[in-house]
Amino acid sequence: AGARIAPRYAVGIGVFDPFAWSSAYPAGWAGRLAGISFDLRALAVNPSVSMRFVPWLALGFGVDIVPTTLAYRRGTAADDLALDVRGTGVGGNASILVRILPRWLDAAIAYRSAIDLDLSSSAAKTTLPLPHTLTFAVASHPVAGLTLTTDVRVTLWQELRAVTFAFNDLTVPKETLTLDYGDTVGVRVGAAYRFWRDARDQPRLAVRLGGGWEQGPTSAAATSPLLPDGDRILAGGGVGARFRFVALDVGYLAAIATDLVGASGTFVARYHAVTHTISVGLTFRLPDLL
Repeated sequence: AGARIAPRYAVGIGVFDPFAWSSAYPAGWAGRLAGISFDLRALAVNPSVSMRFVPWLALGFGVDIVPTTLAYRRGTAADDLALDVRGTGVGGNASILVRILPRWLDAAIAYRSAIDLDLSSSAAKTTLPLPHTLTFAVASHPVAGLTLTTDVRVTLWQELRAVTFAFNDLTVPKETLTLDYGDTVGVRVGAAYRFWRDARDQPRLAVRLGGGWEQGPTSAAATSPLLPDGDRILAGGGVGARFRFVALDVGYLAAIATDLVGASGTFVARYHAVTHTISVGLTFRLPDLL
């Protein structure tokens, strides 16, 4: 939700999922000693403010409040190990948009800070660092209704070498999930075309196409079967329609993870995945409604 509070200022709040991962295997599978399930759920609440002092320059700032839960299961020689921890972290973000050449070239930089999540329960505690992310983007509007965009995202995973659970019962040794993640780069390109304008010269329909590539953070020498995240090829598209104060958008994204051979101790496996995401967006513009 967002609102302009003065000619050069606006405020907003977003609620979204900055990072999430869920993987699970049958309880008795061959790699159960390396892991059975891992479920990470992070929800960011992001109040923000933006300002545009001159027509060609805009700035934005925000705070991220991120309540998080983590569930981890691993097989052992005796009973399976089960840990459920939760906690809340705080971070920030900032961005700048520059209109370099009107219509032809806009450029932007966005930064989201790392967040150290201190997660705990009555049985154990751990610290999970969410990474710094830095995005560089450009956009162009070569003809009326057409927008072309490209962005490059750098994610600094280097601090996530392992997830170590320290048990409150000091007689129990620590549990460590080795990840050895590395920094990653991702590139995305997209095009949107808006047409069929109404009496106020506002476009009613939009079509969108996009694609990209994202580098996986996983090290082949330390690939947990719970987090086998390889390079991904992305392809997507969508359509949208706007009628007075309401807009409806539908999109589809396919993420194809290339083959990855990884080892977790003596357990070696080949991983491959295809993820299908369907999204639906409904937007209400209250000034138009009222």
